[in-house]
Amino acid sequence: MFCPCEVIKNYGKDIITAMMHASNVMAQPRTEIFMRWEPPLENWIKLNVDGASKGNPGLAGGGGALRTHKGDWIKGFAANFGICSSVKAEMLAVLQGLWLAWNLGILRLELHMDSKVMVDTLTGATKNYFIVKNCKELLHDLRWSIKLSHCYRESNRVADRLANLGIGQSTPIVIFETPSHSWLYLT
Repeated sequence: MFCPCEVIKNYGKDIITAMMHASNVMAQPRTEIFMRWEPPLENWIKLNVDGASKGNPGLAGGGGALRTHKGDWIKGFAANFGICSSVKAEMLAVLQGLWLAWNLGILRLELHMDSKVMVDTLTGATKNYFIVKNCKELLHDLRWSIKLSHCYRESNRVADRLANLGIGQSTPIVIFETPSHSWLYLT
């Protein structure tokens, strides 16, 4: 026979158990981790890239920065991609950054981006998109070595700033020979 009192009693026990578990999780000490840009290995160059879209799809841009193991600026870029999705903006930013590094003759490159979706796309079997195919061809070219990694947004702030600059600029791409003074504090 069905007893609503028993259902309510069991429901109450479940709530109390969940609350006790939540309070135990909350009581555990938290470790604070400081995120910042990390330099590449010696004799390697780091390329941080990011794409941005104001809407999905919306006005989009991408940006990136190449720096040495000492953090010295090599070059940066901000690109306006017109209207596209955020994922396409990320892909185009990777492609633009790889072309820039390739044209500079860089042979050892650490590519970092804060888009886990893009890292998974570039390391996975996906070949559906022309842009992804182009990126993968550059990534796997045997004439250079590339390490591809995901990074946290906090350690990718310069690329993020450049991507947002790209959205608002009237030219398709701007190459920065030197960094803006304000970017030096975003590392």
